[in-house]
Amino acid sequence: MVRILAVLALVGFWQADLYAAGSKSEPPSEQPVQAEAVKHYNSGLNHRDKAWDYEKAAAEAKHSEDRKKHEKAAQKEYRQAIKAFTRATEVNPGFHEAFGSLGYAYRKTGDYQAALEAYDRALALKPDYTEAIEYRGEAYLGLDRIEEAKAAYDRLVKLNPEHAAKLLEATKKWVWERQRTPAGGVSKEVLVQTAEWIQEKEAAAGGAGKQGAKW
Repeated sequence: MVRILAVLALVGFWQADLYAAGSKSEPPSEQPVQAEAVKHYNSGLNHRDKAWDYEKAAAEAKHSEDRKKHEKAAQKEYRQAIKAFTRATEVNPGFHEAFGSLGYAYRKTGDYQAALEAYDRALALKPDYTEAIEYRGEAYLGLDRIEEAKAAYDRLVKLNPEHAAKLLEATKKWVWERQRTPAGGVSKEVLVQTAEWIQEKEAAAGGAGKQGAKW
């Protein structure tokens, strides 16, 4: 989700069109449209980055009132990011990074269903987009769809172990949070089975699972 990747992806898209057309000149209507999509995408990234700054400030706040203020500001920035990323996808429906970032912003506002829809669009455009696979897995966790999150992990192990490890950590956090504040749709048996599954995956990866995870 960095600006340079978006620009490079778009450059490759333009070049492929030019070669297919057998022309060295770009159609006059194409470049302004793509540039507008990148403009909105980068605007969304700016709002996302501001949200991260507010989240950091909230985590470091010593008083609950200040923490709530920063958290509220972060949510406002994520909503602005959603607007910008949405516009980028409207201008360029093939912009998979914009769909991925849109899913991220939705997830951070707690709208997991909208996040899943955005991630699905990103992965329909680029099936091996590992960042979207990981974050979609985290959206599944937000909806307590643990089996789908596990499937996402298994897929990531083959494609990108680093992203797989991040999703495994998110799953461990999910178990811990559900143990503290049980959700109506998650049984104790499911939590125990998931904790055991995490230990198995950590052991297979040579991680902490060999000594046993602490819940």
